[in-house]
Amino acid sequence: MVGLNQNSTEKSILMMIERHPYGSVEFYRDMFADLLADAQPDRKDYGDNIIAGFKAALQEWRDYHADAAKEYERLQQKAIDEI
Repeated sequence: MVGLNQNSTEKSILMMIERHPYGSVEFYRDMFADLLADAQPDRKDYGDNIIAGFKAALQEWRDYHADAAKEYERLQQKAIDEI
């Protein structure tokens, strides 16, 4: 467990050692906790930007996959037409 009296380098090393399995709830909890730690009571814009950044990332990944699906459809049609 990470102790309160450890410096940030020690905490970072311990966090890498104590990682949870990729894809587990605990893994994502820790990732979100790291982001949420940036929220500051005196800087409301930080928290707002965390939410806005999450929404932007969702949209960008959705757009990327939609474009990829269109390309797969084009390739499939080309294969049907030419093979």
